[in-house]
Amino acid sequence: MSLRNENEISALVKISPGFTIKDGSSDNDRALYIRGVGTQSFSRGVDQSVSVVVDGAVATSTGTSLLDFSDIERVEILRGPQGMLFGKNASAGVLNVTTAKPHQDFDMALGISYGSKEEIKTHGFFNGGITEDLAARFSFYTSERDGIISNDYPGGDDYNDRKEWGARLQLDYAISDDLDVLVGLSHAERDVLCCVGGVEINTTDPTDPTDPFAFTLQTPSGKEEDHTFENDTSVADTELDTAIVTFNYQWGDHTLTSITSYAESRLESDYRSVGIGRTLLVANTSVDDIEQFTQEIRLTSPGGEAVDYQVGLYYFDKTLDGTSLQVLDVYGVGQAPVPDFIYATKLAIKDVDSKSYAAFGQATWHVTDTTRLTAGLRYNYEDIDLGIVVTNPEPPPALLFIPFTTAGEVIENRTDNAWSGRLILEHDVTDQVMVYGSIARGYKAPGANTLSAVVDTHALGLDAIIDPEIPTNFEVGLKSTWWDHRMMVNAAMFYTEFEDFHATVSTNEPGELPDFNLGNVDEMRSQGVELEMNFKASENWLLSANVAYIDAEYSSYEGAQCYNGQTEAQGCVNDSQDLSGKEASNSPDWSYNVSARYDRSITSLGVNAFAFATYYWQDEVQYSVGGNPLSKGDSFGLMDLTLGVESDDGKYQVQVFVKNLFDEFNVTSVSDLSSIVPFSKVNSLGYTYERRMGVAATYRF
Repeated sequence: MSLRNENEISALVKISPGFTIKDGSSDNDRALYIRGVGTQSFSRGVDQSVSVVVDGAVATSTGTSLLDFSDIERVEILRGPQGMLFGKNASAGVLNVTTAKPHQDFDMALGISYGSKEEIKTHGFFNGGITEDLAARFSFYTSERDGIISNDYPGGDDYNDRKEWGARLQLDYAISDDLDVLVGLSHAERDVLCCVGGVEINTTDPTDPTDPFAFTLQTPSGKEEDHTFENDTSVADTELDTAIVTFNYQWGDHTLTSITSYAESRLESDYRSVGIGRTLLVANTSVDDIEQFTQEIRLTSPGGEAVDYQVGLYYFDKTLDGTSLQVLDVYGVGQAPVPDFIYATKLAIKDVDSKSYAAFGQATWHVTDTTRLTAGLRYNYEDIDLGIVVTNPEPPPALLFIPFTTAGEVIENRTDNAWSGRLILEHDVTDQVMVYGSIARGYKAPGANTLSAVVDTHALGLDAIIDPEIPTNFEVGLKSTWWDHRMMVNAAMFYTEFEDFHATVSTNEPGELPDFNLGNVDEMRSQGVELEMNFKASENWLLSANVAYIDAEYSSYEGAQCYNGQTEAQGCVNDSQDLSGKEASNSPDWSYNVSARYDRSITSLGVNAFAFATYYWQDEVQYSVGGNPLSKGDSFGLMDLTLGVESDDGKYQVQVFVKNLFDEFNVTSVSDLSSIVPFSKVNSLGYTYERRMGVAATYRF
């Protein structure tokens, strides 16, 4: 994505309509969405409906999957249930990332960019042969910028900055003509002041000391607010170390592949900032240590036969040890009539051990020269152990101490097994046009509830490890090229049903402390149409367009939690609501992008001048699972523009760029803040919520 000056996963939203990212108060609260579906829970014991796989190894957590990338060979967005061909299965899709591999030729490149808010990014790689059988590749990246949310509190830090770096070393050793081994070692870390948004408020006079809400707020507020008044900090440190060893052995005409991965990650956070000048969360710390081991073995047929096939075995073992502590000053949220400290506390110590065993395979029968039938099958066995202890430790002397939540211990084990599979029928109408139809039934393992409210639900006889998520996907489509391959047109129409969809439900009624839980949604469905087109209009012009219409809703979701302030007339009856037939969260109905690149060779200077423009638009989005009208984001469109030159020999490239050229305000999520201030909300802002400019250069030695 050099023309776009992007190396963050979030940039894929602009490139691939139907791919979205749920923002949150921390990296662990974020999630990837494909076709309107992603994991709607911040329980640490739940697999992601959309997983991230890097060089054959699945990411250890949401937080680590959202770290930046560099030196990438390709990125694939695989839509729908996955698991017939590789790795751990995913119910809604996979973001598959393949990094550039070592080779014998010497190659080296360095790049740097500088942009608004003191944004500085560097990247580079060094590649070459050490011996005639051993090649090495080392790559790195750094990314930093100032905070984009200005803090008006005296001496306070600005928020939503970026400090991140990573490095990867890969060694490729050709042991023999038949055996090759690739060893990859990588490290990445992020350290940020994170996740503060702009507040919109409708309340009484903020200078009136008799108003317990407004008087303590003292924060700037407005529809497009990018300031805060915050005396607290919200820090997050994420570290990830990964080792991947890949063997490829030519066993006759077949290829035997072994992928072994080991990863350690640590995510530490203390998110206490809520945008006001008084401490509400005295502590809100979380530490998660994750160890993960995977082993995959695949056998692939030579290809070109009447039946081509691939079979494999997969083992996954992940252990999570986590601790979270919350101390809430109840007076700060207007629940106490006296100006002193009243503490509510909650400490949760959790342990989750997930093991998965799978056998999978897929075969393609070439029925005729123009027709193919593909069948895939997977068997999964899951073994999940959950242990969580919740206490309410008493803090230092305070005016009053009350429990935050019910104390207790939950220990639960669950095993599960399931078959999943898919059928695909493809037919070549001509040499350039292929149509297909498919049906797939997927699987996502049972989810462990690591949220502290699990003590209450377990006491009611409900499972602390909820049912697996089961998708069934139907799809028809077209893949085609036209006019001597100058134009590519692909189209897909799909319908997917999810049984026992995993989601977080919450209560946050006035006068009550927030309570969150993990549960199954009876049924959710997503349907829509996707269209993509690339067109080489002339020697100088390259055009592309992509559009997606996604209709995602809860087909059957009775007993859902009410949103804050919801009345009986609005559907809240006996502290619950029926969301059946209501739109799902974090999914715009319509989204599209159009791009154009113009190239002009200047032979006298030995360079190629180019201009690249892309426009992305998305529909309004409901960010609340419960349909809270305060949590809806407006539609917006963003124009990015790049102008530059590159040498004819490809050695260097220099460019200037503008992101959000027309300075259109946009949000990445919206959160209800009305439990603190009536009729208020927080708009989460990304880097390009306003116009940004910069310059970039790359030199290849």
